[in-house]
Amino acid sequence: MDIKEIIPVKELRDAFINDRSKAEKLYKNKRVTMKGVAVYVGPDIYALPSIELSDKKDGTSMTLCVLAVSDYLKLRKFSKGQTLVITGEARDLYKESILVVKECKVEEE
Repeated sequence: MDIKEIIPVKELRDAFINDRSKAEKLYKNKRVTMKGVAVYVGPDIYALPSIELSDKKDGTSMTLCVLAVSDYLKLRKFSKGQTLVITGEARDLYKESILVVKECKVEEE
């Protein structure tokens, strides 16, 4: 597995909340690898396969990781409460609190 740096999900999301312009320069539209606990696994509001990550079990969603439509069946392998490492392209904050990350891929642990 070729991963440069694994960023805790809270640190990544907080970067966008605390200093958006700096975070956008560092991460927006770039591949990032983050680690967090799955608090939701299933379709997002557009029915795309997604995993929402938090910094702790039963925590609030901090990132929405949208996977490729072709990865729908792979979602079955993951469950709420599982710690995951996910790589994707950081986009923007949704409702000022959830970082949207597209084109995600769950890295094998």
